[in-house]
Amino acid sequence: MTRRTPEEFGAIFDSAFRRSAFRLEVLDKYAVPDEAEPLRRFRAGEAQDPAWREPYKEFVREALRDGKQIARVHAVREPLSEYLEIELTCGYPANVAAGEDVRVLRRTSWPHLRLPDHDFWLFDNQMAAVMIYDDIGGFHGADVTSAPEIVARYRRARDLAMQHSVPLADYLTSLGMKEAV
Repeated sequence: MTRRTPEEFGAIFDSAFRRSAFRLEVLDKYAVPDEAEPLRRFRAGEAQDPAWREPYKEFVREALRDGKQIARVHAVREPLSEYLEIELTCGYPANVAAGEDVRVLRRTSWPHLRLPDHDFWLFDNQMAAVMIYDDIGGFHGADVTSAPEIVARYRRARDLAMQHSVPLADYLTSLGMKEAV
């Protein structure tokens, strides 16, 4: 595996993402500077400004126009952390509206699936990127590989996660939650 800085990892979306990108997320909280204001609004009970999701929505729309697919599964613990409530009700609905397949996997389904306990991206079934985060969810880079045996493990993990997860809207409905955007 080759260590990539956050900036170098970002460039992978231009070079290695030709057909499909999949992300498994397992953390209960991420430290994302762009999410400070949405977090403040959520805590204050204020309406969200949908502009904060526009850059990613445009990325997804452009990818779909180019014939690409983007999907993610977030494995969650219940009760949800405050961060996950925001992500699931204020962030991900915009992703779905743009065309991303966003799904949720309850951690209670996790043990028998033997999924990785870390975040990863899988690009075009040919490259895996293991995400590196600190204890508070700050992103520090990724370990990237195209080694067939390692990529095959992440393909299997993706397939299991997709099979055992539910679409975001179904998950929110099961908890009696609604989108906040």
